[in-house]
Amino acid sequence: MEFCKNAVIVNGVVTLLASVLILFPKTFVLGNFLMAAGILLIICLQLLNKDLKSVAIEIPFLLLNLVIIYLQHP
Repeated sequence: MEFCKNAVIVNGVVTLLASVLILFPKTFVLGNFLMAAGILLIICLQLLNKDLKSVAIEIPFLLLNLVIIYLQHP
């Protein structure tokens, strides 16, 4: 089972917006929040598909993003 077209489009828009916001120091933390939200969206969609291997692959990326948010390092 694959992701629906709308889920891929929403994830792409969120990822692109987060990437642009991460480039600027004033919006660095907000961009990382959006990136974490995008990663959570991917994890949720993979859990809906019962794809636990892919969820395990995404968890380190989520944790890295949460560390960056905690440190608030631009």
